[in-house]
Amino acid sequence: MYHGFKPGEKPWHSAMRATYVHGTAPLRRLADRYVTEAALAVVNGKPVPDWVSAAFAKLPDIMNRAESKAGQVDAAVLELAEAVELQGRVGETFDGTVTDYDRKRGARIQICDPAIITRIPVNDIQIGDPVRLRLDQADPSQRLTRFSLA
Repeated sequence: MYHGFKPGEKPWHSAMRATYVHGTAPLRRLADRYVTEAALAVVNGKPVPDWVSAAFAKLPDIMNRAESKAGQVDAAVLELAEAVELQGRVGETFDGTVTDYDRKRGARIQICDPAIITRIPVNDIQIGDPVRLRLDQADPSQRLTRFSLA
């Protein structure tokens, strides 16, 4: 169970049977280096180093940019996996459900078999509507799949 930091209290993790520090997750972020350095200084009764304190002012922007880039990479991986899964199936039809809609990007459709999320430019469609889609293009080299209403 997570408990926030409270001055004067020694945090305890029952499962680990030890004190602990909660920073951010996942620990893959370079920004966590500064959280760790600050935590080590505090737990050892030392002042937080100036280079760490200076970095804290820059971290929100750095973390936001890193999170944005990670999102782009995740999306590219999913797009590639979907295109690979669907190559050779152009012309087939798939059942889906509208899960989101906006005027700029169209309808977001969840296909269950195979598990694919796509968008199609349509109007007059509601969230929750069942749809039948035709696969018009599946190109792994471009990480691209295109569907249209069947």
